[in-house]
Amino acid sequence: MKTQLYFKFLELRQNTESNRWMRFNTLLVVNSLLIASWSQLITRPGLGLFVVEIILTLFGAGLSLTWSILSVTTNAYHKTYNKAAKSLEAALKAHSPELTGNFISQREKRIKVKGTWKELGTSTFLTESIPLFFALLFLILAAVSVTENWAELSVMLTSVI
Repeated sequence: MKTQLYFKFLELRQNTESNRWMRFNTLLVVNSLLIASWSQLITRPGLGLFVVEIILTLFGAGLSLTWSILSVTTNAYHKTYNKAAKSLEAALKAHSPELTGNFISQREKRIKVKGTWKELGTSTFLTESIPLFFALLFLILAAVSVTENWAELSVMLTSVI
């Protein structure tokens, strides 16, 4: 029973890992399309396109923030499954010496990084921080759109007042 449970936790761990990277790659594709669309619009003058530029950048920032929150949740599931598998692994090794293979604890000993920079290379850090970088990038692009169209915006605003 413990062996089946252990393999189920390993399966859940692998599924969350593949989901994490699948979502991350989807984020990169969607954000690349939004940035490419924005770059095409910024080269053409006009307040009508300015509204679309702002909508694209705000949508991109919101999407990236949402993606970061989703990544935090996925990473929490991954850690939970990993801890459960490790505790079952310790119990299984003690009671079932016939089990062989590449266990989680053995793998982590091989790839352990020493020093204060070890978190920067982990998939947890990358999948949580890169969406935040994109959110900041989209806000910068919105500011660029406003500055590019500031002359037309100020004329329109002063004519309304």
